[in-house]
Amino acid sequence: MTEAWWLLFPDSIRALNPGAWRDLKLPTGAVENHNDPAPLLTSRTDKHTRGKKKYIKSESPAIADLIARRIIAGKEPDKPARPSSPSWNRFVDDVRALAQNQPPAARAPIV
Repeated sequence: MTEAWWLLFPDSIRALNPGAWRDLKLPTGAVENHNDPAPLLTSRTDKHTRGKKKYIKSESPAIADLIARRIIAGKEPDKPARPSSPSWNRFVDDVRALAQNQPPAARAPIV
């Protein structure tokens, strides 16, 4: 379900295929509300390009790399507010803790 997190970064998704996905419209609500975000992303990109360039799961590493580079460059927020994702925010907090040789925060599991 990494595609749920990719929906947090519509500018990075668009930047991956700027010619094809430049004006792509993506949902702005909490990404955890989508039961299966991969088909949503595939469907949106497929319809947007009329079948010429739809998202495929093998593009996930390229999106991850692009998002990381854009966050480092200050072109994307590390914790987007709209859309939002509590699980992404926890992930960012855990990565920050580990980067400082601290254990991630103890918390109740997500149900």
